[in-house]
Amino acid sequence: MAYMNAEEVSSVRKALKASFPKAKFAVRKTGSGVDVSVLKHNIDFSDKLVRDGYTPVNHYWIDDHFNKEQAKFLTEVKNIILTAPATVGCPYYDNSDIMTDYFDVAYYYSIEVGKWNKPYELSN
Repeated sequence: MAYMNAEEVSSVRKALKASFPKAKFAVRKTGSGVDVSVLKHNIDFSDKLVRDGYTPVNHYWIDDHFNKEQAKFLTEVKNIILTAPATVGCPYYDNSDIMTDYFDVAYYYSIEVGKWNKPYELSN
C-alpha cells in the first residue's frame, strides 16, 4: 500500500533545503505520499506558468516539456523525492504493471511550480 509517514516527508523537506538553500519549497504530506511545490528559485519558469503563476509538472515528461536548465533542476528535485525517504527506512519502488491495471508503489508524489493560490517567484 502506498504510504508515507511524517518522518519520511520531513526527510524530503530537509534534503531539498540542503541541496537548494536559496530556493523555497512547500512540502506537504498527502494521504498516500508527498506533494512538493517550488515557490521561489532563481530559475525562470515564466514560459511555463499558467493559471496565475502555477504549473503542474508531469514527472514522467520533464525533459520533453521544460528547457535544459528547468529540466535539470526539476529532475534533481524528483531524485531527492525518490531517495530521501530511504534514509529513514522507506526506499522507493515501483512494481506497477499498467497492462494488468496493477499499481504498486512505495508512495505517490507530485511536483508543481508555484501553487494554485501562491504564484512562483523568480529570485535573484
